[in-house]
Amino acid sequence: MFSGGTVSMLVQGQHITVRLPRDVPDALRGLPPVSAVFTGRERELADVAALLAPFVPGGKGGGYAVSVVAGMAGVGKSALVLRVAHDLVAAGWFTGGAMFLGLRGYDRRDRLDPDSVAVEILGILGVPGEIVPAGAQARLAVVRTVLAGLADAGHRVLIVLDDASSSDQILPVLPGAGIHPVLVTSRHTLIGLDAPTIELRVLPDRAAFDLLATALQAKHPRDTRLRRNARAARALVGMCAGLPLALRIVAGRLATSPHLAPAALAADLADGARRLDGLDDGERAVRAALDLSYAHLLAADANAASVFRLAAESPGVTFTVDAAAALSGLDRVTAMRALAELERAHLVEPAGTGQRRMHDLVRLHAHSIPDPDRERAVPRLIAYYCTRVGEVGVAAGDSPALGTPEAAKASAARQWFIAERDGLQASLEHAANRSDHDTVITLAFGLDPYLDHIRDFAPNLRDLQLALQAAEALGRPHDAARALTLRGFALREVRRFEEAITALERARDLFAATDDLTGQARAWNGLGLALREVRRFEEAITAHEHARDFYEATDNPNGQAHGWNSLGATLREVRRFEEAITAHEHARHLHEATDNRNGQAAAWNSLGLVLGEVCRFKDAIIAHERARDLFEATDDLTGQAAAWNGLGLALWEVRRFEEAITAHEHARDLHETTDNPNGQARAWNGLGLALREVRRFQEAITALERARDLFEATDDPTGQAATWNSLGIALGDVCRFEEAITACERARDLFAATDNRNGQAGAWTNLGIALGEVRRFEEAITACERARDLYQATDDPHGRLVVERLLRSIREQVEAIEAMRDHATGKTAPPSDPSASGFSGSLTLFFPKREQPPPSG
Repeated sequence: MFSGGTVSMLVQGQHITVRLPRDVPDALRGLPPVSAVFTGRERELADVAALLAPFVPGGKGGGYAVSVVAGMAGVGKSALVLRVAHDLVAAGWFTGGAMFLGLRGYDRRDRLDPDSVAVEILGILGVPGEIVPAGAQARLAVVRTVLAGLADAGHRVLIVLDDASSSDQILPVLPGAGIHPVLVTSRHTLIGLDAPTIELRVLPDRAAFDLLATALQAKHPRDTRLRRNARAARALVGMCAGLPLALRIVAGRLATSPHLAPAALAADLADGARRLDGLDDGERAVRAALDLSYAHLLAADANAASVFRLAAESPGVTFTVDAAAALSGLDRVTAMRALAELERAHLVEPAGTGQRRMHDLVRLHAHSIPDPDRERAVPRLIAYYCTRVGEVGVAAGDSPALGTPEAAKASAARQWFIAERDGLQASLEHAANRSDHDTVITLAFGLDPYLDHIRDFAPNLRDLQLALQAAEALGRPHDAARALTLRGFALREVRRFEEAITALERARDLFAATDDLTGQARAWNGLGLALREVRRFEEAITAHEHARDFYEATDNPNGQAHGWNSLGATLREVRRFEEAITAHEHARHLHEATDNRNGQAAAWNSLGLVLGEVCRFKDAIIAHERARDLFEATDDLTGQAAAWNGLGLALWEVRRFEEAITAHEHARDLHETTDNPNGQARAWNGLGLALREVRRFQEAITALERARDLFEATDDPTGQAATWNSLGIALGDVCRFEEAITACERARDLFAATDNRNGQAGAWTNLGIALGEVRRFEEAITACERARDLYQATDDPHGRLVVERLLRSIREQVEAIEAMRDHATGKTAPPSDPSASGFSGSLTLFFPKREQPPPSG
């Protein structure tokens, strides 16, 4: 209770006496009612309460004089602060009650200025109108005096000022720090206030559905339409895009039309051109709320209003400053300032590095506002993209040495693509839908280096197919050949090898028809890479030789180097190791002559793999380390991963197993970073082999199972075969022989399906060992004989020698067992070695395990 009394003051030369009320004025106990339907804002309620906590009894003090809840029109700011005010007053936080005053900041005809706000507050505080002085300053002084009296009496008041449009509406009426907290709502971020701001966002789908359903059931508790029509309900939630005002309007329309099916309402709202008209229940309308925001914007900043209208035409969901400048026809600096104003007004929102987006309903509203320049907006944007993508496209795919101007250029190009990718992709599809073939070709070819660099092949394949169709429609065989070449490379990356071969053969023929030697060289080289993947090695060798010769004819040393490196990798597959070494050394020298460090790295890595095949393991280690360092210098994560994996295999050969484990873990992590599941599989496989050698058998099995699953997921039968073979060996290590037999049989069949006779030989060998372990000796001998014949057919004397020793060992075991049996039946004397009662071998790795080199060309 107040003690009552009077307060005298001198205001602008006038003596004013104000009699304080004896009790808290009734108006401070009468907040507007809070909506019974309120969901999905638990965190925000807690955040606002935390800002007000220092003002409550027992609080620590030092709270903010004013706090702001900001957000777009219709997002639920008023509902939130009203719920907070009701809850905190009911909890006894504010014994003086709370006042709620709507400032109508976005209604130009009815907006309250500070003088009017002071009059309203004095009325709420119970100050008689006849003693209210004239003039804003005098009235504001009286407001502060009365509020100070309430504070002196121990009654803090929560002051809620709703719908402020600027700091100017708030600053003059603040009661003073530490007296009473002020809670403000605004559609703007009020940068003129030194106040913490809670940005209120739209509701996520689950909370949006809860609000829609709760609002409908608040009017009709037995209404089950939304529950019975879940798909339509989800569609309605999507069309409201999480905006509480829109969700409440939809609930209102359903409530007033009990026979309206949610699916019918969803169909009515599906048309974007009519959606805002449908989001109107007679009392509330999304369009009306957004009209106020736009009118305020137009009066404050004509450039921002122009950007608002025309940025809505962006084909993509997001847009950048440069895209907004192109759409609006403004210069970049002006567009940047306009976007800052739109962001402050919550008419656009951040959407990633350098990107903005509009809420779906805001975008529809902006699109509905007439603008004489609208038809020119998208053509300006596409012209900008077509010019810029040609300047930065190639650079985005480069891997130049760090610290050079080329590195900075490549980094800048990639950052540009990251920001503009959504707009570029949407613009390409927009052009395709309108048969703008030139734009489709330009954007698809410009996007390819970047998408290839980040290994995002699915959209690249779609883009290049559209480019191919556009080139064919225009009758441009050269562009068609280029699209086919790029598409063939991408198809190979996603392991669609037969399609890749078809595309590259078509490209090769089209380039030949247009007498383009460089194009033919690239197509031949890509064709060789694809042929190698399906083990058509002789054809692949021929293709790479053609590529090399065409590159030589065009005096393209880097191209020649790629051709030599690809040729070497294929020669390695047919065990022509010395020729392969020569080819990789040619490639390396050519790349050194042109200072192509990334090319040098690829050649060193390929060379390391072949050196391992001829047991020059120390040289292989040096080669892989050199490759790794060069790939690191060129910021090529995929190359680094391949080099680490090759290094791990070479380290395994010289029994440096702990270092091999570390190398394969590096490879695995890098492949995960670049989202390369096939590369991850190879790294897991190498890791499993190394873990086995240090007797970490269960970890080895886990790693190999992970490799097997990844090879299956990437449809790589060769990788699956090798991993099944490795897994069979590891399972034998822990005496799980029946599972080992199954694994080796699976490996054998997969190697046979891919016509890999050397792999089959290794699988048959390991199968023979596993069969011997379970005393199925006749089958073991048959398996080893099959392995011996395959090693002979593949001209692998080492493999043949090993398996012949194994055969001899098995036969000796059989003879020993038979001798023991004969002795037991009294037929013969005891054997010279009575302990020889069974097979005593252990599973040993025989299958080819070398890493494939990174793609060239």
